[in-house]
Amino acid sequence: MGELIHIREKALRRDIARSHARDRDSLRRAVDLIKRNLHATAVEIVDAPAQAQPQLLDRAEKFIALIRYGMRMLGEDGDDHDSRISLD
Repeated sequence: MGELIHIREKALRRDIARSHARDRDSLRRAVDLIKRNLHATAVEIVDAPAQAQPQLLDRAEKFIALIRYGMRMLGEDGDDHDSRISLD
């Protein structure tokens, strides 16, 4: 009976580890997508008329906040490095 419990606990730990790996991959993809959106917004700001720039800057700030939050969730604190976020 003890061996059966041990096998079930081991399978449960394995399933949890797989689930966490999928969650991390999904979060990493989301952060990458937000980085691409930030890049597109930055490109748009360059050619935008002056009256549209405040809205675009606000959008960029929100993207930056989301990226930082996602990086913290991934254990990659963006504030420890340069104050700029790499768009790579």
